[in-house]
Amino acid sequence: MASSKCRMRLLEYRDIGGGILENIPAHIRASSPKLLKLHITGTPDDVIGFAEISAPNAVLGLSTAVIIETMSSDALDKNAAGGAVRAQEFIGINENNEILSRQEVMHPTDGTTDQATTNLYKECFHSFAVLWGTGGKDGEGTILVRTVGDVTQVTIPITENESNGARFLVPDNHVAMLFGGRLTRLTETVDEGQSIRIIFTDPIDAIGVDSVLNNWIEFVVNGAIEQYTVIPKGHIFESGTWLSLWHSSLVNLGEPYDLTLDFLIWKK
Repeated sequence: MASSKCRMRLLEYRDIGGGILENIPAHIRASSPKLLKLHITGTPDDVIGFAEISAPNAVLGLSTAVIIETMSSDALDKNAAGGAVRAQEFIGINENNEILSRQEVMHPTDGTTDQATTNLYKECFHSFAVLWGTGGKDGEGTILVRTVGDVTQVTIPITENESNGARFLVPDNHVAMLFGGRLTRLTETVDEGQSIRIIFTDPIDAIGVDSVLNNWIEFVVNGAIEQYTVIPKGHIFESGTWLSLWHSSLVNLGEPYDLTLDFLIWKK
């Protein structure tokens, strides 16, 4: 049965390290680009066919930013000294079309009570726990990030600290570049392997009944000898483009894999 987990982190320019940007044009460096890092472990279904990796529950799809809410199925996930998960880090897009990573707290007395953010969001791609009390170092309940209309965006499962969600949007007036990665086989079954697709839909592709929705870049690792594939940097994604990740078994054995991907994002 297919499974996947994604660890998503957004690094500010000051945290990237100048060495990895030495071949980037000066005008991009001058815009203080950010680095979106994804680390995924997964296993495709035991059949040939693509399924989305760590799909979010929903996307906001908003042109105007709104407040969103956090809540848990357990009261102990509260922002108090005796709580378990006290706060999460959101990765999303704010009202100024900036992609950012920002801390949002749980309710101060009862984790099952909705806690509205004071910050505004057009999208929330991913969340992860960043502050704990003495009640435990994992979520005591299922933790949700959702709209005030109770539509869930992402979920941290019970006893975990990382949400689902590997899909993201290039903000308006920004550009994203695939900045490399690595797809690694975790078993060595003869003639088996995995295929990973980055499926992307830009604003023009999504227009009208004749829209072209199936743009993708594909990476494959297979065979008894090939243990990993290095993913090259360089592909550019325009503002307004949605990117999602999909995996497939090359034969039918559903082997596990480890995938890392980096995306450099900067303002035009």
